[in-house]
Amino acid sequence: MRILHTILCISLTLLLAAAANAKIVFSASQNGNSYLYVMDDDGGNITQLTDNQYSEWRPRWSPNGRRIAFVRDTTPNDGSVKPYIYIMNSDGTSARQISSHIGHILDLAFSPDGTKLIFNTTLLGINIINLNAIDLDKIEPNLLTHTHLFHLDWSPDGKQIVYVNDDHDVVEKNLWIVDVNGDNQRAWTQPDPERGSMHRFNPRWSPDGQQMLYTEMDITVEKKFGKEGNVGISIRAAGTFRCIIQNIDDGATKTLKIPEHWYPTSVDWMDGQKSVLFSAYDYDEFEKNRRSERKIYKYDIASEEITFLAEGSNADWHGEALSVSPINKQSMRWAELKKSYIDPQ
Repeated sequence: MRILHTILCISLTLLLAAAANAKIVFSASQNGNSYLYVMDDDGGNITQLTDNQYSEWRPRWSPNGRRIAFVRDTTPNDGSVKPYIYIMNSDGTSARQISSHIGHILDLAFSPDGTKLIFNTTLLGINIINLNAIDLDKIEPNLLTHTHLFHLDWSPDGKQIVYVNDDHDVVEKNLWIVDVNGDNQRAWTQPDPERGSMHRFNPRWSPDGQQMLYTEMDITVEKKFGKEGNVGISIRAAGTFRCIIQNIDDGATKTLKIPEHWYPTSVDWMDGQKSVLFSAYDYDEFEKNRRSERKIYKYDIASEEITFLAEGSNADWHGEALSVSPINKQSMRWAELKKSYIDPQ
């Protein structure tokens, strides 16, 4: 009996240790710049990783949690924007530039084995960087597709890439999938005229490869008449947003019960697909004051509980990472939010 008790105690200790090691990397504004931070996945032990004259965003954990890829804007005094991709150790040390300037970098993601990095820019489509190159300072990315696109993610089996089709000739933005060799580009989500026009973005493949997490934004489309009778269109957010979980095989969807006026800027899976990590800001508040704080939340799928974690955005979760002063967090249930939304502080 004593042996069984000892085994149970050791197992519980290991389980708690694993949970305590789970980490979230994110970006947050300070003194006019955006820096990178890590925190425990309950919002505690926030630690600043970067501190310089530049702005940084879009951090992504490597699969083993030992490195973080991110975008750094090394804007010179001439006013031009020069973002580059960097990789650093999980404690913020040894940051190295691994890309040249090829337009505004929109998103990036590691391959499941951690040997490659995909990214996309305003000038080029999907690019792949081989991180096993002997000299990281001389890496030349391989262009996978010329498609103009937005957010992207790599499938857990390493065979496919999901991305947001951002073709300028298309009013609605939908999720597309392409094989890693650039073949078999196809639309995965389709326009739904009965539901109106919308943009779908922020796709994240589930760890088991069976589901896709993404966000939806209703849009309004208006015709604009210019000089000499030219007709254009104006597209803007309608103020309604949703976080969706969709099955890969049968297309069945589940809409998370998050306030529809929260504008999600990033989403991620956490806790073995039991929770969703997301960052958002209050769109209604933004429309009134042209200013709104971006905040990071955890959504428990089973209980529909929303927990405020920290102020920031671009949050990315990893089950284990470096060891890193607590911050207050406030839990809310959907029923309470539905009665009266109170911005958590």
